[in-house]
This record gives sequence, structure tokens and C-alpha cells, in this order.
Amino acid sequence: MGASENVIEFMKGEDTMCLTLSSDRHMTMIRKLAKKFPDQVRIDHDKDASGYFLAHVPVSFLTFRGSLQLTEEQRAAKREALK
Repeated sequence: MGASENVIEFMKGEDTMCLTLSSDRHMTMIRKLAKKFPDQVRIDHDKDASGYFLAHVPVSFLTFRGSLQLTEEQRAAKREALK
């Protein structure tokens, strides 16, 4: 696995996904989830000299947060709506 590869694998209809991570930021996030949800998140291999991290997590935990390309007017409208 390369220095910055992160892999998410799951089959349609399955409840659990497999995560193979090399990003420290993502590993930290999964470790926190494992502490918070020990019955749902399983860390099978924590990063060591091999450089990889393997965990199984519910597919329902998967979210995508893309950065929105908003115009200044759209940002102002969102700020106003939050007030």
C-alpha cells in the first residue's frame, strides 16, 4: 500500500465495510469510534512497522463531506439562515 492510500470496501447489501488506512487522521477517527461503539467497530490490525491499519465498521457510518463551492452571496445567505 502506498504512503497515502485509504481503501473502503463493502458489498451491496452488507452491513459492514472494511477500511484499510494509512492516514493518521482517519486512523484516529476510527480509534475514537471503536471506543465509543465497541460492539460495532472492530480494529483488526493497528498501524505498526507494516504501516497499515485495518478495521471493520458499519456501512451506516459512511458519510461523504464534499467541500461546497459557494459564491459569497450563497455564504452570506447560509450565515443569515443560521442566525
